[in-house]
Amino acid sequence: TGILPKICHILTTYMQLNLQRNATWTLSNLVRGTPSPPPQLTYPALPVLAQQLVSPDIEVWAWSYVSNFACDTDDSPLLQFPHLITTLIGLIAARGGVEDALANHRTLLIPIARTLGNICAGSGACTQFALDGGALDFFVSLASTTAHVTIRKEAFWSLSNICAGSGTQIQMALDGGVIQCARQATNDPSTPYAVVREVFWVIGNVIVDGLPEQRQFVLDQFGGAISMLKEMETRNFSSQDGANAIVSKLIKTGKTTAKEIIDNIPPLTRVALDALRKSDMCDCEDA
Repeated sequence: TGILPKICHILTTYMQLNLQRNATWTLSNLVRGTPSPPPQLTYPALPVLAQQLVSPDIEVWAWSYVSNFACDTDDSPLLQFPHLITTLIGLIAARGGVEDALANHRTLLIPIARTLGNICAGSGACTQFALDGGALDFFVSLASTTAHVTIRKEAFWSLSNICAGSGTQIQMALDGGVIQCARQATNDPSTPYAVVREVFWVIGNVIVDGLPEQRQFVLDQFGGAISMLKEMETRNFSSQDGANAIVSKLIKTGKTTAKEIIDNIPPLTRVALDALRKSDMCDCEDA
């Protein structure tokens, strides 16, 4: 019906607070719908949404929905707003930090975390944009200080996407304490599986996508490949969750063998054999 361009016109033309609030609420609902509208139709509204981040009547949900489909390319329109990441994180800092926001401003924290997470999950340029704005420290703090399952899961999901990036981006994550944060979660038997699953994606992405020295750093935190795989098995991180890719990478880089896995972790036998077949038996990369 052409309503989306009309909503964007209202947002970019009329500055009355009530009209802006209602138009933004309408835009949020339109963008979150199924099927999603063509992303480019929402882009004219982004400057107004950016202005609203410094207004008394803050609206962030629209950003979380737009960022869900606007970060797939290195020319994402979000990159035109250089202060977006720091502004979003600043909204939490201005409300007493993560813990205070969880207690008193959760309706603001959740869409901010989702927006930042969507940007981290985007193209390499979008991930770097988020890192340059401080998203790494934000998510490490969120993952290590809150017991809220949904928020913590979202934080580790975002960190796992950073750890699926370039070698430089993975190194930023390692230097920022991501693996120590992950180990804190896996060492705690009370950590829910929903969180543990995302934690092992963090670890697995470094193993699969990282440089040799980055891979070794992770293994050292577990006391070696077999110890890490045993812990994955204990915490029910299955082949469907990415264990197959991890095992395959460890075999191909000479960090373990299928026989060693079979001898020490019988439940992982099938995964190890699958990985051995995929590794072309003796096709080993430099460790």
